[in-house]
Amino acid sequence: MTTDVLIKVDDLQKQFKGGKIKALDGVSTDIHKGEVVVVIGPSGSGKTTLLNCISCYTPADSGSILLDGVDIKDLPRGVLRSQIGMVLQDTWLFDGFETLAENLTACTYTDTTALHFGMTYAYRVTAYSLSGQTGPAAIGYLYIDADPNNADEMAVLELIKKIEALKPIENLTKEDEAYLRQLLAEYNALTDAQKELVYNYGTLLAALELVGHNPELKNAKPATCTQDGYTGDEVCKVCGEVITKGEVIPATGHDTQLVGAKPATCTEDGYTGDEVCKTCGVTVKKGEVIPATGHDTQLVGAKDATCTEDGYTGDEVCKTCGETVTKGEVVKATGHHYQDGKCTDCGEKDPNYQPAQPGVKTGDASSVTLWVMLLTVSALLAAAVVVLSRRKHN
Repeated sequence: MTTDVLIKVDDLQKQFKGGKIKALDGVSTDIHKGEVVVVIGPSGSGKTTLLNCISCYTPADSGSILLDGVDIKDLPRGVLRSQIGMVLQDTWLFDGFETLAENLTACTYTDTTALHFGMTYAYRVTAYSLSGQTGPAAIGYLYIDADPNNADEMAVLELIKKIEALKPIENLTKEDEAYLRQLLAEYNALTDAQKELVYNYGTLLAALELVGHNPELKNAKPATCTQDGYTGDEVCKVCGEVITKGEVIPATGHDTQLVGAKPATCTEDGYTGDEVCKTCGVTVKKGEVIPATGHDTQLVGAKDATCTEDGYTGDEVCKTCGETVTKGEVVKATGHHYQDGKCTDCGEKDPNYQPAQPGVKTGDASSVTLWVMLLTVSALLAAAVVVLSRRKHN
């Protein structure tokens, strides 16, 4: 027996009912050329699921299956079917065929009646060639157990009938291909329970290979100032496969502007302003208070008092804002200060000034005293004369 590996199964995973049932959980094995391998296990342990995955009837959720070193997903359907055959635990005979030979060569028939099971709850879409022969009708098969009293199951059956009605799938028109895409999208939208009614996926896989993926963008979201975005995944609307994974879009960061800034005045505090993001409106950085500057004053309107006019101390006025901080006061006129007939402050002549007699110096204290004495003596003499005169008459 040769040691060459013919089939290599690596970490195969398959779940049903939305992950509630793990049919295959990390199965790995090597099957060598010429080797006979028996898979033994209780009912429900995943034996049939493993064979269905190897035969490419049921797609695995993850893991890989290599046939002679080539991933079976990369092999054309006809090549794969010519290399791997499978005898199912349930055997069926086609309605309308009387011999075993006719049943084994059913793929060569294109008559619609040759493609139906003669059973109440099963429906064959198209024949599958055990020999690997390909043709308009030999594109795999699938069947479904549908209870006529179960609306969900019958909905799946009707959908399968619509897909079968498009055979041969290889020769579809553009309009038919568009319709097939729609039907496959409807299949993908079925519940897990409905999908599990379909035991074999050969026809569906063949149809997918023919029409290709019909991508749509999912999970896309724009980047924000603080959170990364995502370009989105290209997901096939027909089969749900992720065709192209998206990429992370780095967060843009805040684009800030200054909001609420105002300068301080003489009497009111100012504010440096908040740094606010123009995109999302978040305040990235709060501003700070700028203390009021206070008044910077100067004296305005001050004037000195004169001999005849009042003066003014002046107002204290802010050079910055023009506000009068302190009002000034009136300074009373000083009046004239005469000397020698003239005001010593403004030079105005004294209207009551009498010039001094010649030889007498105005302002000499001894001369003034002398004049007072002379006047007094004169007055006394005059009084004495008057008295004497009166006595003589008497």
